[in-house]
Amino acid sequence: MYFMIDFENTGSGGLKGAEYLSREDTLCIFFSQCCGKIEHGVLRQIMNSRCSVEGVKLTRNGKNALDFYIASRLGEVFGSGYEGAVAIVSRDKGFKAVQDYWKQSDAGRQNVILNVSIEQCIASAAEDNARTRKIREDIRAVTVDYLLEEAKKRSVLHQRIGDRFSENICEEDMTAVTEILAAAQGKRAVYLACLKAFGKDKGRQIYRKAREILELEKNVSAPKSELIFMEKM
Repeated sequence: MYFMIDFENTGSGGLKGAEYLSREDTLCIFFSQCCGKIEHGVLRQIMNSRCSVEGVKLTRNGKNALDFYIASRLGEVFGSGYEGAVAIVSRDKGFKAVQDYWKQSDAGRQNVILNVSIEQCIASAAEDNARTRKIREDIRAVTVDYLLEEAKKRSVLHQRIGDRFSENICEEDMTAVTEILAAAQGKRAVYLACLKAFGKDKGRQIYRKAREILELEKNVSAPKSELIFMEKM
């Protein structure tokens, strides 16, 4: 996907979701001298994604100048033969006219996406892939009751891991095992996740213990005493 960031309009907020970029993406940042800075953590996410990065700096100030830059660049991209989706990241509702133009001028190119961040653009795109599904799940709104119930489950699971592994596991590894089991989609998925996280030998050892916990999760409800502290929240 090709992302055009109206940085003067969104600031670094428009880059939210940079961790979901990949080497197949192109990130083009439109900015002016007066724009704010980018957090170093976001910069690292962009670099780690290995996406292509471009920058277009405003050379002469003027009302809506960057908007014209973005619209012109969009024409260049489509004119070069690019047939993928282009996301305009901006809060400026005026870009709806740009989207409408491409829908009317070319029925086969209805792929201009408008939203306020990289994350939201990916979520609203019509792509059926892993990152779109993950983002949609991550940004799905949940109730506080759901949050508390998930926290209960995570606390009990963490305790069971500690009991099962006794003193043979550090806190960092306990957290990793908790994440693996919390996302468990069957024994095979847990096995592969353990190998990936801990390596072949250690991963197999940890999986054997984790498998016991999986069986316990299926057959035993959490003891009431383990949940008392959550009820007090």
